[in-house]
Parts: sequence; C-alpha cells; structure tokens
Amino acid sequence: MTGIILLLGFIAVLPGYIVSLEERLLSEKKFYPLSVVVNIRRSLRCRKFLSFFGLALLFIGWLSYPVGPSDELSIRDRMKLLGMALVLWSFFVYGFAREKELERGGVIDDHYSCMRGVPAKDWLSIVLKATKSFALLCLLGVIPAAISYIMERV
Repeated sequence: MTGIILLLGFIAVLPGYIVSLEERLLSEKKFYPLSVVVNIRRSLRCRKFLSFFGLALLFIGWLSYPVGPSDELSIRDRMKLLGMALVLWSFFVYGFAREKELERGGVIDDHYSCMRGVPAKDWLSIVLKATKSFALLCLLGVIPAAISYIMERV
C-alpha cells in the first residue's frame, strides 16, 4: 500500500515540480532542487493544488513506511532502485550544469545543450553539488527505514 501511495504522490507532484523548477532556474538563474514548496509557490504556471496534493501523498507514504510490512527486495527490484538513483543523480548534475551555463550568460535554447556551455574546470564543482544534494535526499529516505528497523528490534 505504501508503494502505491508513493507512486501516486510522484505522479501528482512531478509535472508541477519540474515546471516550477525550470521556471525558477530561468528567472533567478539558480537551481534549488530540494526547496520543493518554495519552487511550487513561486511558479506561475504549475498546478499548485495537484502538486501540493502529491506532496501530501508523498509525506503520508514516507510516514507510513515504518509501520508497513517489510518485504525482502529481489535482485530486479534492487537494480530498479539503483537505476532510479542514477537517473535522480543525473537530474541533479544536469540542473547544476544548466545553472552554471546560465550564470556564464549562456543562450537559452530549446535543445538544452548545457554540456557545451560549461567549461571543463567547473564540472568537478557541479558533480560535487549534485552528489551533496543526492546524499541529502538519500538521508531523508533512510530515516523511515531506520525507524522500521528499530521498531522490528524492540
């Protein structure tokens, strides 16, 4: 049940979040992927009700994870989780590279070629920022698992 709640939350929040994130990136030339509520509130084009409903579902799923049944993950499920983590980290790298391109006065075009607009010396800082944001997000995901583990042992 928790998985379905999380899936519905992601489906509800993702379109509005992506629109609001891109809108804030273009207006302020800063990439703030973890300030979700601020990004959605500042956006003029995203559907705020659906986005906040999705955030509420994600929060409910995050809270209900420790009390739900603990299932063992198969190898295929672990590979899917690894793939999702890689896609998420790539999203962070792309966003911070796009921020660096816009800071340098890059042209805003339709094909988003941020790889050519960022010099090689800036890639290390971009990768480190993306890794830091990804690690913080992973830490938030580990908290319910730790609570679940503690509840099983007590």
